[in-house]
Amino acid sequence: REKTKLAAQMAGIDVLALVQEPTAAAISYNIRHNETILVFDLGGGTLDVSIVRNEFGVHSVLGVPAGNPNLGGKDWDEALVNHVLKKKGLSLSSFSRSSKEWALLMKTAEDVKKDLTGMDEADFTIPIPPFDNVTVTRSEFETVTRSLVVNAMEIVDKAIANANAPTINRFVMVG
Repeated sequence: REKTKLAAQMAGIDVLALVQEPTAAAISYNIRHNETILVFDLGGGTLDVSIVRNEFGVHSVLGVPAGNPNLGGKDWDEALVNHVLKKKGLSLSSFSRSSKEWALLMKTAEDVKKDLTGMDEADFTIPIPPFDNVTVTRSEFETVTRSLVVNAMEIVDKAIANANAPTINRFVMVG
């Protein structure tokens, strides 16, 4: 946030306030008068949740989870990589996180994760021995990431509790 302000100032822009990404998404989504929405933004490295209300054209953030949750799409990718490595008798510690192999594993996991949104199974294929091809089912993926989903829902619950809003009219998913 500070670097964003600094960059704006260097460009000669007077920064009055920075708007969090979920709040900006809520505003752009055209919240109706007297409407409260929950914005769920699961990005690559973070999960941001905001409860935003529009009253008379003024958007107010009613609730966000306490603290800065360190949960994002990369965690689903890593869980999938760990699962595939276990199927091959390997562990995450077999690869340096700064290596090309690690980057390839994570990119392949991201692609497989996306494939599994519309298919029952997908092939995790990379040219690193001993991989060749590992088939992953959607059920396997859901099982190995269940704890991440539970953590995400706990973050949503905290945002709702912090908002103390009687009703949430809509949900907006960003990511």
